[in-house]
Amino acid sequence: MTELSVVNSLQQSLTAFGLTSLAHKIVVCELEVSQFLAAVEALIVPTLRPLYGSAGYMERECHDMYGIQFDGNDDLRAILLYEGFVGHPLRKDYPKQLEQPLVPYRF
Repeated sequence: MTELSVVNSLQQSLTAFGLTSLAHKIVVCELEVSQFLAAVEALIVPTLRPLYGSAGYMERECHDMYGIQFDGNDDLRAILLYEGFVGHPLRKDYPKQLEQPLVPYRF
């Protein structure tokens, strides 16, 4: 798996997976999953982690930034944001004026 992209608007979310064969240097498959958002937390997409182990890291990043739940991935810990961060900062409905709690710097 070479890419996992998310396009988010207030009404719809599009998740695109890119699968590339490095041996043959071709794009094997591009899969797009589009969802109309009925509720804020309705972003659920099937995981590709059983097929591609590296998909776990990409799915964790998308979960951090957009709040997408990957059905079947049980390891959606924060990978880019610190624990205690509230919300998903790349979503269109994320309030700009929201202040996050400060955490002490770890060396």
